[in-house]
Amino acid sequence: MIGIRRMMQNLRHRIGEQREAGQMNDDACRDFGMTAGDLTAALTMKIDVPDRMRRMSAVFGAAPALARADRWQLLDMARACDRCKHRRACARALDGDGQAGTQNVAFCPNAGEYRAMTAHETD
Repeated sequence: MIGIRRMMQNLRHRIGEQREAGQMNDDACRDFGMTAGDLTAALTMKIDVPDRMRRMSAVFGAAPALARADRWQLLDMARACDRCKHRRACARALDGDGQAGTQNVAFCPNAGEYRAMTAHETD
């Protein structure tokens, strides 16, 4: 029961955030360096996207670079992760026996970004 109650509280909180964001015009969003669409996309993103990105970046050895990435790159990567059709494969790779390697996560829509981050780190 506690899980259902927490889920409902989170849902109410997210609906409230979306309602507030919907009332913001582009001028108000510019104060954050975003458009209303960017803000809505960020608020409606699946809740586990940041954690998945953090864990996936570690698989590629790009965690330090991800932490320093600019917000536009992070937002683009988060959108790709949020829209990914391979969530189950991702969960199996990240939550499995710890054997996730770059060859096992080639399905990731951000694989190229993580590889580029890693390559840039070694330059």
